Amino acid sequence: MNHHQLTICNFFIILYSIQYYNRCSNFVRRAVYLWYDKSGQQIVHADYGNCITIWMNTTQPTRPNNALKNSTETLLLQSTVIPLSERMNLSYLTQGLSGETYFYNNKARLSLVVTASPQSYFIKYSYYNTGYASGMLSKIEAFDGSPEDEGTIKFAEVSYTYVDYSNVYDQVGYPGDLAQVKVSELLTDGVTWEHKYTQYRGYDYEYDGYYQLKSVYEADAIERIMQANPEITSPENLMQRYDYETLSGGNTVGSYASRSFVYYNYDQYTGSNISTAWGNENLQSKYGGTDRSEIPVYPYLGLVKTEYVNAGCSSCGGSTSGGMIYDYYYMNLNSGTSTDPNVVVHLTIIDAKNSSGNPLFRTIHALNNDGHELRRAMIENPTAATLDIVCTSKKLNASGEVIEEHPAEAHTLVNTNALLTQFLNPYNGSSWANDTATLESNKGI
Repeated sequence: MNHHQLTICNFFIILYSIQYYNRCSNFVRRAVYLWYDKSGQQIVHADYGNCITIWMNTTQPTRPNNALKNSTETLLLQSTVIPLSERMNLSYLTQGLSGETYFYNNKARLSLVVTASPQSYFIKYSYYNTGYASGMLSKIEAFDGSPEDEGTIKFAEVSYTYVDYSNVYDQVGYPGDLAQVKVSELLTDGVTWEHKYTQYRGYDYEYDGYYQLKSVYEADAIERIMQANPEITSPENLMQRYDYETLSGGNTVGSYASRSFVYYNYDQYTGSNISTAWGNENLQSKYGGTDRSEIPVYPYLGLVKTEYVNAGCSSCGGSTSGGMIYDYYYMNLNSGTSTDPNVVVHLTIIDAKNSSGNPLFRTIHALNNDGHELRRAMIENPTAATLDIVCTSKKLNASGEVIEEHPAEAHTLVNTNALLTQFLNPYNGSSWANDTATLESNKGI
């Protein structure tokens, strides 16, 4: 069954061709709802990001007897899963050119993407078939033509390694966790390959972090490890070393992490004085929030408590070379339950410190129920009577799309904690009074 999809997005009209497939598992899904109008014409409507998407069937189907009728005499059928077959713009269509085409294997997983002509690159997807990583992406290869044709050149590849206990230690994570991404690119000489590695480590014990992300090692960190510790002969060899293992260069593996995370294993009450980078503070009385559980999935899955960015030993690329530490605090607003897209329900406070622990600045993110940031405030010193602060804000429509953005110059009125409390809570579901009190609308939108 072929459908044509007309997408109106950012004043561009894009035409897609959609092909239904029989197998509907193990690929990225999009729920599509089939509708019939009163004349019996089938219309398929789906939410496609910030676009309005409509599929139109080329034939008029009959109405099923079990279809549900709504108040506008439109009939709802069922949800259907479809994989994308081809994507093109209107210009390509009128010229008879091929768009970007998609192919799937017998398990309905994406196996090949051919980029639009005349480029026509072949992007091949491969998957693991056995072990803990069975069904997961193994590698993506990019060719300048069909891999089956003689003379075709592979010019890029991304490969994925997962924890499986055979070549990756359990300290790196839980079986099936992503452990390494290797990005390879053919250089202009047509012979030499350049490889860059990124490695990930997760907590593998419940009391540590319940398999949450522990640390990230970027390409530069892995290179420093190998240069300073000759026993690490390859990036793959590093995945067989424990975090706490001291290498020949005198530093532990964990000291080299580009980013590492510690999670809450207890509820931090923010309604009394707690120790922050600036001393003892009552965050609830300062910003108008209420307590929020730092362990939303009890008893183990805690929210991030502290993030370390290049904050290890100086010889590992941290400390004296600009390492940072971020402390996280969480509160609710408006009971933490409103689903109105313009109501702030969560406050996330992040205190930035240098690697020695000295405070630098505070950032407050005000989020709605969907996690979209509505307000942001960056404060140099949150204990000052007159705040040196930069505030930005957004307003959304009923669908959660941004309809207004206000830059810092529109919120220069905010210079005290009392005004900041109003700024962070602009709308309560019926009144914008707090927004009006902290906004100079004539200074940018």
